[in-house]
Amino acid sequence: MKKLFLATAAVMAALASPVQAETVNGWTIEYWPDASAGACAAGMNYPSSKTKLLFVRMFNAQNNNASEWGIMLTNNTWKTKDKKYEVIVETEAKGRPKKTLIKSFNGTDSGGLVARDFTIEEMNILAFDAEATVRFINKRDGIVIAYLRIDNSAPVIRAVVNCLKGHEPIVVAKQDATIPKKEQASKGPYYGTGFFVAPKYVLTSYHILEKCAADKIFIKYPTYRAEQAVVSAYDKKNDLALLKTEMKNFGIAKFRLRGRLGEQVASYGFPYGNTLSSSGNFTLGNITALAGFGDDSTMVQVSSPMQPGNSGGPLMDSSGTIIGVSKGILGTLAAAEAAGGAVPQNVNFGVSSGTAVTFLGTRGIDAEGSVGASKLEPEAIAEIAMKFTVQISCD
Repeated sequence: MKKLFLATAAVMAALASPVQAETVNGWTIEYWPDASAGACAAGMNYPSSKTKLLFVRMFNAQNNNASEWGIMLTNNTWKTKDKKYEVIVETEAKGRPKKTLIKSFNGTDSGGLVARDFTIEEMNILAFDAEATVRFINKRDGIVIAYLRIDNSAPVIRAVVNCLKGHEPIVVAKQDATIPKKEQASKGPYYGTGFFVAPKYVLTSYHILEKCAADKIFIKYPTYRAEQAVVSAYDKKNDLALLKTEMKNFGIAKFRLRGRLGEQVASYGFPYGNTLSSSGNFTLGNITALAGFGDDSTMVQVSSPMQPGNSGGPLMDSSGTIIGVSKGILGTLAAAEAAGGAVPQNVNFGVSSGTAVTFLGTRGIDAEGSVGASKLEPEAIAEIAMKFTVQISCD
């Protein structure tokens, strides 16, 4: 398993969902709202080498949304997982001197290389108004990783700049801020679910903490003593919050960046607080849609049963890997009224794993990834979930 290193770079590599596209000189220009605080990318496919080259300009949420450049090479035949490379980037064009620079690239799970923090001057050596080539060379052994044509790339790079200028940075979360409290219609306690995404850090739903006093949030494993937690960051729009605690964890959740329509999904959590089983409840269902209301791509729809108290808990695939965060159910009475009397059955929603990984990345948490994990029986998935899932409560 590997860390989803350099969260914004990881999002560049596998998470980004384009919402608009245009073509410039054969390159596809896309806007990626899910990459850090927003990004634009230009991609060119090279079928003969099975390689794709991308120029990416993004708002870096970890650097006050300053814009920065990155470069990606993808090729699913490469075995680059968990590796780092010093790469010589060498450009050449007729009538212009050869130029080189050396950058550090990280390997990706799916086969590829990604590097960030290119300066404008460094990007300018890749900008041409005529025929040109670029070589990516492994500095250690001198082997050419990729040798690609980048004819007329200057207008492409300008198009990426203009694309990002057309968008504002997406504010994902606020660090160490107290969550504004709703008017309390009734007294607590209030309950929910969360799960460890790193030592001392628990991911959960924003809405279950809205009525909690900052010093009255507690987490616990079944049969263990509750320990205090504090809000480290939150994202109200996407209903996510990150808690920090000194409590020891028994496991860390691993993530896939997206689920597949129809695949099995398992839910584990603590519905109705302490009313039901204190050891937690485990249910099975399927991913019934890859989007929420109005085709909201930050959510997934699932048929695994949920109840109040499940919010913030893990939605897992058949290997126990996170593919979503439990969010809530479709209100039956309101929905039935809107649908002319039909009562919805198992219409439940979760925040997509990609959205959760982005949120964690902007807060400095490199979520652990899982690739090619074995399919498990439901009881084994439940055992995995119990190691990283905790109950959340507040008075």
